[in-house]
Amino acid sequence: MSDKNTFLHHVAKDLMSRFGRDMSKVCVVFPNKRARLFLNEELLSMAHEPMWAPGYTTIETLFETMTGETVSETIPAISILYHVYAEIMGEKAESPDRFWGWGEIMLSDFDDIDKHLVNAEALFLNAKQLNDMESLDFLTENQRQVLEHFFGNFATEKRTSLQERFSELWKIMPALYHGLRKEMPEGVQPYHGALERKAVENKETLEVLEGDRMYCFVGFNMLSETEKKLMSYLQDKGQALFYWDYDVLYKDNKGFEAGDFIRQNLLQFPNTLHIKGIYDNIGNQKEVTFVSTSTDSIATRYIPTWLRNNLTENERETAVVLCNEGQLQPVLHAIPDMDAGEGCPQDINVTMGYGLKGTPIFSLVYALVTLQTEGWDDKRKRFRLPFIRSIKYHPYFQYIRDAGWDDRILQTDIGALVKYLDRIVMSLADKLNEEECFDDVLLKESIYLTHKTLGQFYNMAQDATHPLNLHPTTLKRLLKRVLETQSIPFHGEPAKGLQVMGLLETRCLDFSNILMLNVEEGFIPKTGMENSMIPYTLRVGFGLTTVRHRIAVFAYYFYRLIQRADSVTFVFNENSSGNVRHEMSRFLRQIQAETDIPIKTLRLEAEQEIKTVSLECIPKTQKIMDILHAKYNLLAGDKAIALSPSSINRYLDCPMKFYLSSVCNIRVEPDPEEGVDARMMGNIFHNSAERIYREILSHSTDHKTITRQMLSAYTKDGGMLMQNIIDQEFFKEANVQEYRGENILIRGVIERYLLNLLKWDERHAPITMLSMEEDHFMEIDLEIEGQRLRIRTGGRVDRMDMIKDCCGAQHVRIVDYKTGSHQDKPSSLAQLFTTNGNHAGYYLQTFLYTIAARKALSRDIRMKPVLFYTALAGHPDYDPTLSIGSAGVRTAEENEIPKGPVEDIRYYEHEFVSELKNVIAELFSSRIAFTKTDELNTCKYCDFKKLCNRQ
Repeated sequence: MSDKNTFLHHVAKDLMSRFGRDMSKVCVVFPNKRARLFLNEELLSMAHEPMWAPGYTTIETLFETMTGETVSETIPAISILYHVYAEIMGEKAESPDRFWGWGEIMLSDFDDIDKHLVNAEALFLNAKQLNDMESLDFLTENQRQVLEHFFGNFATEKRTSLQERFSELWKIMPALYHGLRKEMPEGVQPYHGALERKAVENKETLEVLEGDRMYCFVGFNMLSETEKKLMSYLQDKGQALFYWDYDVLYKDNKGFEAGDFIRQNLLQFPNTLHIKGIYDNIGNQKEVTFVSTSTDSIATRYIPTWLRNNLTENERETAVVLCNEGQLQPVLHAIPDMDAGEGCPQDINVTMGYGLKGTPIFSLVYALVTLQTEGWDDKRKRFRLPFIRSIKYHPYFQYIRDAGWDDRILQTDIGALVKYLDRIVMSLADKLNEEECFDDVLLKESIYLTHKTLGQFYNMAQDATHPLNLHPTTLKRLLKRVLETQSIPFHGEPAKGLQVMGLLETRCLDFSNILMLNVEEGFIPKTGMENSMIPYTLRVGFGLTTVRHRIAVFAYYFYRLIQRADSVTFVFNENSSGNVRHEMSRFLRQIQAETDIPIKTLRLEAEQEIKTVSLECIPKTQKIMDILHAKYNLLAGDKAIALSPSSINRYLDCPMKFYLSSVCNIRVEPDPEEGVDARMMGNIFHNSAERIYREILSHSTDHKTITRQMLSAYTKDGGMLMQNIIDQEFFKEANVQEYRGENILIRGVIERYLLNLLKWDERHAPITMLSMEEDHFMEIDLEIEGQRLRIRTGGRVDRMDMIKDCCGAQHVRIVDYKTGSHQDKPSSLAQLFTTNGNHAGYYLQTFLYTIAARKALSRDIRMKPVLFYTALAGHPDYDPTLSIGSAGVRTAEENEIPKGPVEDIRYYEHEFVSELKNVIAELFSSRIAFTKTDELNTCKYCDFKKLCNRQ
């Protein structure tokens, strides 16, 4: 591309010929801000001496200048819209976080309505008003037919609940539309369309532009009705010039949607430029290359190679255009540093926003608000460890350590919660500013944008007129939604260096060499469902923006960008697997099918696959032994913890699994967005059961004995008393406010399990409850390789009670609830400690609890371990008694382990403790390495299977 063949060069040349060096009364209007510097440079190169440059503005700023008003930020505008909605709907109103998505769509729809000067009352007609259509002569015949078709299909006799809700919302649309404007602060409009409509429908506002000033509209394509009305007004006054940018390929060929709007514009607003050949460039000789890849990663790794061959001497004539703006970070990482050799840009100018979601400040704020809304343990009056870890493991924790991040914020005041978040963010900023080498502009901008957003939420919470009253959990979801949509603008020198930009930023600009990434369906053009509350047929009937319009706009951007380039490389991912489908853009296929442009094709493949490192054997080095002793040996220090039954089971399942979790402390934290998992379901059951039995015991005379009558109060009428407790525990543990989807099923399962437990107890009452959720530990002393160990083991027992057996004899039971369905069936006591993938882990845990409890209470007490499977307890003959091997009991006097039902732990204690010592000795032996299990079934649900290459 010649320096003299850019669109802005021709615009500058025409302006100079018309106005000379004094353009003080010229105002150039662009679609965006970026092109002004480039046009200024073109004018300067032609003037050769000082000149009076024209004024520059965007079309949106011009409307603001006319009215003297501003446009509201999105967050307060949606907040005000919600208050209007809530006032109309009353108790039927949705919660603010559920409404927020609707609010964004409504603002977009209202904006489109006003920009196209649509009669809102006509558009928002409901089914009842449709009967009066004949009297509404302001509707065109086409609009009347569209409305009749829409409401005819909609007004069926049997409508779904979704249709009913949509109908209710549709009926209040006029009130929402007008109420929003009424509630906005003076001098502020809720969206640009409202301001633009006010500007062009007010004669006094239009007259603000009258005089001897000339308005030059440069580089526009699709025009709204407000823009057309403004341009027509200035055109009639002789105050407008129009500079259109296009190519005859798509302007003269109606088969190319890229020219749809240009053809209309040229008829209504004739082109100012009449230079022969300026609009016939796509057919000129140029290098066009299609590059297919199998992954986006390969595409970004291609950038250095492309730059070595295509970076121009004047770097700003080279552009990397991202159709998928989510690829900005990997693209920036792929561009080589300026001192890396040939093809390395000396400067880079990024002209697109960077999503706040990808910054550490976003993850910190989300972790903090989650800590406050989900992490508090009301029973223990402290934050839960997983939520604390999410803060302590954050890279910014060192800067907020002393900022009061672990203060408990009252959940009744969301203003206090937002203020707490902002205080931590600003404390982080202060600490970072103290760093001598702190010059990370992106970090500073991300902190500022987060502070600004939090400030808007705080102002809304404190607003006396429209206070945003939210539940803290709702605030968390809403804050996450809003922060995810925020974008950090990059500031730089647009006329210098390699240009990295999104497709929208390329308007009015021309480049010699272009690399376009992710030129695929879904990105260019953007596809998907119509993001609108207004049905497609109504949008068509009333002339609003539709998918067809958006496709035509993207087509124009695409062809306009490449029309004057010398070399264009299109990269697209064509790998389709599973539900993800990649396909080259329809515009590339159009180039192939409908032009004579020669196309070179390339295929990028990864040079080699990344091999997963497989863990086979980890020798117990002195460092590992030190970790083991410091963690579990009470004689090695006062910070040793108990060796839990779950840790022992983990070691028996797979020593490597124990190493990764207990030595390396690798944890896979549950994702709260994944819903209720098995762990959470077990917590809900256990917490509900404990609350129910504590309530029952509070009515017992001795606070220990539970009678059949007490239990029947919770089992009768479908267990209504029990259900209230389940709901409270479910909502608290799962962090939800209502049952939806799979939670309805899970809640039903928990209810059935608890009812099974209560009815089983009812059949076997009276029961003496000795304790619930109480810790029981024992200590084991041994010497291994010359070093003494004292290991504490045991854990929290779900329940200890006393009950009569079938013979009427009393015995103490150690009960462990199990909400799963897997049952251990060991043939011998030794099977509790086998390492062949078939060891009875549940038995081991319950035996250990029972022995620890017996040692703590009395050596002579008769104590029975019980695994209570709640899923099976509904059967009238269910017996939770454990059994070792088959029936045929051998007596203790014969000094042998009894076979059959386990009625007294004393007969098993000696051999169990002996086997347990063998496992501990193996664990603490430096000669025995941590190895992977040979039983692949054990790996099936292991969190570490990918590390071990066993996925």
